[in-house]
Amino acid sequence: GNAEAALLDAEASERYTTLELARQVGQTGQVRPAQEALPDRAPVLPPVEVLVEQATRTAPAVLAADASLRLRRAERLAAFTPYLPTVRLTGGYDWFAIDFPPEQRSWSLRLAASLPIFNGFQREASIQRASAAERVAEARARDAELSTRVAVESAASDIELAGRRVAIADRAVVLAREDLRVQDERYTMGVATILDLQTSQVNLSDAEINAVRARQLLGTATARLEAILGQRLRQEL
Repeated sequence: GNAEAALLDAEASERYTTLELARQVGQTGQVRPAQEALPDRAPVLPPVEVLVEQATRTAPAVLAADASLRLRRAERLAAFTPYLPTVRLTGGYDWFAIDFPPEQRSWSLRLAASLPIFNGFQREASIQRASAAERVAEARARDAELSTRVAVESAASDIELAGRRVAIADRAVVLAREDLRVQDERYTMGVATILDLQTSQVNLSDAEINAVRARQLLGTATARLEAILGQRLRQEL
């Protein structure tokens, strides 16, 4: 009764998860992850400083903040353009004659320059606004870099810990299988009870579930670091 209800709940949860995964990838029906989606060991990572240096060059958050800073700097420089003089060059060509082609011809060239003196402090206000926006962009760029550094260090640490959990979980599965083999032999010989055998089977199931969960955590930690770097680890390492 309870086991069958738990099985039905698990099947319903699995179906919902596969449908939700299909929605995330833009497909219809059920979608299941590939068999190799769960790593069996942690990737070999370079030193943290190397990862941080790479992240500051390729992380989407850092690149976006740097682009915003360059835009604000350009806007601040553009705010000084009203102080520049305006130069205008015009030219003309005239001719006068009764017959054609004309014999009397004249050229004219005019150069005019104007320098703005006062426009109601609009230029000064524009420069102040542009400078303030640049300072905000600088702070955000710095914060993005620091946040990326913290995120990289945290993700690298999570990958290392998750890799250790996978190794421990795999070892627990090996021990649980050996225990089940021993209990099965003892039950066949009449030394162990059916309860001992079922307990060993449950322990093996729990160990296998923990091993899968450990791999899920490792895959999530690896994907998080890849998202921070903006690149796949396998391609870079």
